[in-house]
Amino acid sequence: MFEPSLDTEHAFGQAGGVSRTRVRWRRLTCIAMLALTVHLWVPLAARAVLHARGGPPLVPARTYVVQPGDTLWAIAARVEPGADPRLVVEDLSRGNALEDGGLVPGQVIQFPAAA
Repeated sequence: MFEPSLDTEHAFGQAGGVSRTRVRWRRLTCIAMLALTVHLWVPLAARAVLHARGGPPLVPARTYVVQPGDTLWAIAARVEPGADPRLVVEDLSRGNALEDGGLVPGQVIQFPAAA
């Protein structure tokens, strides 16, 4: 009744083989378009989030003149009493390019403040 070589292609009048390359190219095109969309939209979304938060988190706000005997830890505890001094010392060191023991009396330090 049925021929053993009968498959869906022959049943619908498709005598030749189906070009599977066309299907693969469509899949590849869809994946490439998705990757391009993600590549373009992720930076834009990140920029929008940063803008909504008020810009960059650290901005120079005020200055302090180093006195004899001052340490970064003491300055951080005096200027930001409610904050974790470790984080303030890290921000001061990074923002003013200070090394360990690099404070000199009379030196002006800029304090980054949260926006």
